Amino acid sequence: MRSDLYYRLNTFQIEVPPLRKRKEDIQPLIAQFVKQFSQQLGKPEPDISPDAFQKLLDYAWPGNVRELQNAIEYAVVLARQGMIGVKELPGEIQLPSALQQSEIAAMPRSGVQLSTTSSVLPSSRHWQSAAATRKKQPNFSASSAPLSTTR
Repeated sequence: MRSDLYYRLNTFQIEVPPLRKRKEDIQPLIAQFVKQFSQQLGKPEPDISPDAFQKLLDYAWPGNVRELQNAIEYAVVLARQGMIGVKELPGEIQLPSALQQSEIAAMPRSGVQLSTTSSVLPSSRHWQSAAATRKKQPNFSASSAPLSTTR
């Protein structure tokens, strides 16, 4: 692990507010993710019910855009009859707004935060494993062979 990596990457900082403070970005992101995952899954683009759309707007998004992306992928997979309803959303998004609001107070105030602790960064073994898996996917036995590991 390179100890100077953080300082090499930390040359220019961009302050990005959290998604919960950029509500106007949610609708275009949803549209893009629905289109993307529908194409990947070979499914027609589902519509989103007004109730489900409101849940998506009201949610605090502690995981920011990546959490929204995962939620939309989940919903597109579960969409029935060309419609994403509240039941097709992940459970934490289905919670009543009052419960979600109590969680917001416990969250950090800033957007993206970097940590300098080494436990946050994946090990080089992780990157080797990911690269081997991408090359041999989906044969996991073959992927683990260059790493001298088993499934």
